[in-house]
Amino acid sequence: DHRDLHSFPTRRSSDLPWLQAADINVLPTYYEGLPLTVLEAMASGLPTVASKVGGIPEMVEDGISGWLVPSGDSKKLADALSVLVWQPELRKRMGEAAYSCVSQWFSLDQQVRNTESLYLELCGTPVLDGPAESGLPVIAAEDEHPSAYLPNY
Repeated sequence: DHRDLHSFPTRRSSDLPWLQAADINVLPTYYEGLPLTVLEAMASGLPTVASKVGGIPEMVEDGISGWLVPSGDSKKLADALSVLVWQPELRKRMGEAAYSCVSQWFSLDQQVRNTESLYLELCGTPVLDGPAESGLPVIAAEDEHPSAYLPNY
């Protein structure tokens, strides 16, 4: 039943057994739109390390729910993965933030509201509800930001 697959959050859905075995979602790419694989991983509570291209930055908040690296930069990709492999608590916090984000911003209800707001705006009808603040959990103080674990280049 594809409805279960596409109605987020799945949270370790049995429809996605490969996600149950994973600790980190990785998507190195040069071109993307809004990849469903990232949403599925986030809905399963996995942090994502991905290239900063296309719609990926709209889903993954760099340093909060995963890390974004320059496309084609295998060194930064490897560094980000190493940090998450060796720091399970950080990996867990980022996975929780990913789940929170996908639950709040990419649920079917939220997507219907976003589409409705867009249509009303395009038709010139005032939209009564503006977008809320992100509501993502704060996982570290500024001086403890997860990106601080990555080397500077």
